[in-house]
Amino acid sequence: MEKKVFLTGSFGNAGEQILLQLIKQNFNVICFDVNTPSNIKKQKRLSKKHKFETIWGDLRQSKDLIISILKTVPDVM
Repeated sequence: MEKKVFLTGSFGNAGEQILLQLIKQNFNVICFDVNTPSNIKKQKRLSKKHKFETIWGDLRQSKDLIISILKTVPDVM
């Protein structure tokens, strides 16, 4: 069974590299990042080659984070 991982900052420089490593290791990744034009562009580019879920939200907004976690119930954060 694949483990779910909730990855914040998924579409930043470090986040993208972590995302690719998690996918390579067969984790089911739930990406959480701010809905900005550059993040949307990167998400679209990556989703053409890789399978992952994306939830848009702001880590600084507790309601965004809490709702996301409750919706996904990750195994690892």
